Amino acid sequence: MHGDIAFHTSDHDKDHIIISKQQYRYENIEREDGEFIDQRESVVASEVIRYNVQTKKLEEISLPKDIEKATFMAFDEDTYYFTDHSSPNIRVIPYELKKSVSTKRGK
Repeated sequence: MHGDIAFHTSDHDKDHIIISKQQYRYENIEREDGEFIDQRESVVASEVIRYNVQTKKLEEISLPKDIEKATFMAFDEDTYYFTDHSSPNIRVIPYELKKSVSTKRGK
């Protein structure tokens, strides 16, 4: 297992910083004779949190089931962009924020 925490900013939304936390599982792909061929990465868990710079509050973003294991990449005012690496073709998934935010913790 491997984990990443990344901070994302956008010129379109200067009031927020997005924090993405993801856990990955790596699987070695080997031939029948045991020789290493490649390594496959899959997202096990993903959490996206929006930090309001002015209020200093963290807001958890509830992700729909179909993108909860996708990788958060970028955002603008109302759209968050994820990528799905579950197949050889990378798929970009736009997600409209709407009201999927709940206050998590803060000062």
